[in-house]
Amino acid sequence: MERFLSSVPCRCLFAAGLLLAASLLLISSTGCSPNPPTTLSVEVTPNRFRVDDESHLLFRIQVKQGKLSTGSRISLALPGSWAWHTIRPTRREDGKLGPTLRVPSQELLEYFALLPAETADQWELEVLDEHHDGTYHRFDRRLVLTCLANELPASQVVTLRYGSGARPIRTSRLAETVRIPVRFDPGDGQWRELDDPPRLTTVAGSFHTILVTADSVGTVGQPVDVHVTARDRLGNSAELPSGLELRSSDPGMEPVSLDAEGAVWTGQARFTTPGFQTLEVGNGAVGFHRSNPVRVTEEEAPLRLYWGDLHSHSTMSKDALGVDPFTFARDQANLDFFASSEHSSGDRRDEGITDPEWQSIQASVRSFYEPGRFVTLLGYECSLPAPFGHHNVYFADDSAPLYRRQEVKTLDELWRRLSSHRAFTVPHHTGVHWAASVWDRDHPLRPLFEIFSVHGQSELFEPEHPLSYDQLVGMAPYGTYPIGSELVPEEHRGMVPISNSARGPHYARDAWAAGLKLGTIAASDDHTARPGQPYWGLAAVWAERLDRETIYQALAKRQTYATTGQRIYLDFRINGGMPGTRVTAGGPPRIELEVHGTDDIAWVELVAFDRDRGGYSLVKRWTPRGSRLRVSLTDGGYSDRAFYYVRVRQRGLVEHRAVMAWSSPIWIDSGP
Repeated sequence: MERFLSSVPCRCLFAAGLLLAASLLLISSTGCSPNPPTTLSVEVTPNRFRVDDESHLLFRIQVKQGKLSTGSRISLALPGSWAWHTIRPTRREDGKLGPTLRVPSQELLEYFALLPAETADQWELEVLDEHHDGTYHRFDRRLVLTCLANELPASQVVTLRYGSGARPIRTSRLAETVRIPVRFDPGDGQWRELDDPPRLTTVAGSFHTILVTADSVGTVGQPVDVHVTARDRLGNSAELPSGLELRSSDPGMEPVSLDAEGAVWTGQARFTTPGFQTLEVGNGAVGFHRSNPVRVTEEEAPLRLYWGDLHSHSTMSKDALGVDPFTFARDQANLDFFASSEHSSGDRRDEGITDPEWQSIQASVRSFYEPGRFVTLLGYECSLPAPFGHHNVYFADDSAPLYRRQEVKTLDELWRRLSSHRAFTVPHHTGVHWAASVWDRDHPLRPLFEIFSVHGQSELFEPEHPLSYDQLVGMAPYGTYPIGSELVPEEHRGMVPISNSARGPHYARDAWAAGLKLGTIAASDDHTARPGQPYWGLAAVWAERLDRETIYQALAKRQTYATTGQRIYLDFRINGGMPGTRVTAGGPPRIELEVHGTDDIAWVELVAFDRDRGGYSLVKRWTPRGSRLRVSLTDGGYSDRAFYYVRVRQRGLVEHRAVMAWSSPIWIDSGP
């Protein structure tokens, strides 16, 4: 397909009349005959690829009509997902590989060649660290060709090759279709946009695993929604294998064949037996893949358990990749609620959300909201320097102002501005060495704490913990992998961690000990517009129903817990009170705990903090056989100035990562 761009120079020819008296000019005739508009076509071949494959691109640029002259420019913007292979680790003085850095622009020129070779001296090529709109983007590249020839006529074709045998490129790791924005300056210094720019499509790799999710709470005989999707090794949605079967732990349910086509199958199941049930999808060739546990009751439960990801980024954040996270959250990750938390201001030179982008986010929050199916929350990230740290902001409404770091330089100033709105903030990766937070006091606009994300755990200072910042290798912008994971690209193996745990009172346990009333959530902090991955963090919320107001209120009331991405069932109560609440204890508190994992449980711990003694203690540690634990106990050594929380660890790993869950605390007050 040819894509055209026009500019219309007009050359006016004046026929002079007779020169009469002192400087009098009589124009006897005047004419203006525009030259044919200069048109340009840009094609790219090939334009369809597998993700993370070695390849090359050929940009075929042709003057279709008119001509180009000296100084004319053509600009092509490479999306960051097509420049990621130029992000590579640097060799430190001690010989270890340090954090990833971009290849210098001058070295990037080695990836490019102009064809045919004799045209090379007719053009000058620059590689700029810019987005196509002129803003800085951490991963995007803008290619600018400047015409050096006196004149390039119509039908002239120039081919720009990106990637060669000596410098091959790798295709995007994201299954996506991206535009290559093209601009054209005919020589007057004004850029014109190509209305229909070329596009590149990358499709998912081969099948790697099947993800099966279902409502976590159901009623006997009533439908439970079931969602089945396949993923490749990079987390993209892949084609489901054929010949799949759905079977259940419920003896009253017969196996059924799935008529599955494409990447997603949705349907319903009806359980006949109360208790915890699971579903499995698979066949003899690919094995069977188990769902999250579903608690089935005879009568409808007063509270349901909903799952969401409240921390995800796309290319709007200028330090991330990918587009349309709302669609992925709803259709691929099967989340119940979601918030896109793009950067209002970047950490470095990144400019963050533009005003039009903020309007677009608000429009998506409105258009994707579907009560009973999918709840969207309006939010963004406000990245403040230490000691304030990074906070996500969430609103109860679907429109709100955007406060950038240039406007709010402290956390108190952010809270002051938010006080006129229904909003709250949530801190995250609070113990990371480059943005460690300090806790001074409790605040009503900070009800929650993001205890885990792709960066690692922020529960406590423990550098040797398998989920600590120190044990995860960062590979910007695609997230982190455990040290030694086979998923780490070969050129990144041997890297030192991108982050380290800051020593000091920067973690959830420190905040709780300082008197802050914070519930727990986890989130992905995904930077590829693919939220809800089963190993990067999820928030669990107990709520009566699935609508925006109810979910917002449940979050604000701390009716939450956190997992590393698996939908572990965790019900923890003291004297009937739920996590996030204060309960009165006129005597030893009655503790009830029920856990059902997605795999066998390694241990469950009940942890207490005594505010009089000022220290944490392990009340009880269970090591059940299998995936379920249900206990009821009384803590005879209790304090009436204490709080309790639960932490869970499963035996198996998910994509080489440890699997955990953390409840929100329950605070104890003395009785009358």
